[in-house]
Amino acid sequence: MNRAMTAGAVVELQGVRKHYGFRQPWVLRGVNLVVDRGSIVELAGSNGAGKSTLLRILAGATLPTGGRRIGARPIAVGYVPERLTAPAFSARAYLHHHVRLRCLDQHDGSMQILELAERLGAGGLLAERVGVLSKGSLQKIVAIQSLLGQPDVLVLDEPFAGLDASSRVALWELLKERADQGTAVVFCEHRERPQRVSDRRLVLAEGVLSEESGAADAFRPGPAGDRLRLVVHPDVSDQEIGRLLGQGWHIVAVRVQSAEEICIEAVKGSPAG
Repeated sequence: MNRAMTAGAVVELQGVRKHYGFRQPWVLRGVNLVVDRGSIVELAGSNGAGKSTLLRILAGATLPTGGRRIGARPIAVGYVPERLTAPAFSARAYLHHHVRLRCLDQHDGSMQILELAERLGAGGLLAERVGVLSKGSLQKIVAIQSLLGQPDVLVLDEPFAGLDASSRVALWELLKERADQGTAVVFCEHRERPQRVSDRRLVLAEGVLSEESGAADAFRPGPAGDRLRLVVHPDVSDQEIGRLLGQGWHIVAVRVQSAEEICIEAVKGSPAG
């Protein structure tokens, strides 16, 4: 029997099951998931575990075979799919199309596009045709699309794939800002990440969803005088960023100095109270 939606949730899955045809194996088996406002939820699992299927259902992009997805009200969803069929027009036109779809003011939408593009290092991509963009460049444009307006929930399928270290940090900061404003964030990332910045980490295996304990505390910047500047080789920049985040540092800048040097600047953080 379906139950009422959990208080404080923005979207919820109740007993969700999914298969892709008669006598086909179950991809999801009775999944229950409550996503609270302002939370950051990481979905983990091996290739083929059904993470993308679960995220599509959570985003409302596909229907479950059984069970149900419910929202606190008609909710605005920002969605980064696993794959995007590239439209045959410019990145700017693609983004303005989504401004119209979300009934945003055109001027405000234009300002948001420019601000997000600047933060993700994508300003020079707006005039390019989407179909010719590299994986990393396309990922930036799709991330901008998902962040337009003020979504109630962000559902992101491998949003960091193909991004350089600086853009990954910038996207993390944007996601944390949205969560601080009340947006629920649910994402999966294929690569193992050394840091744990999510509030919750869920593992999908054999169609069953379970929760993993031990997600890291959130961090906020500490005293301005407690700073660090680290220059490392690009091959180890991800590991160093993860190590610093795990130690409570707040990454404020990542700059490419040369083909052999990445400069990481951070301020010391303390557990958020």
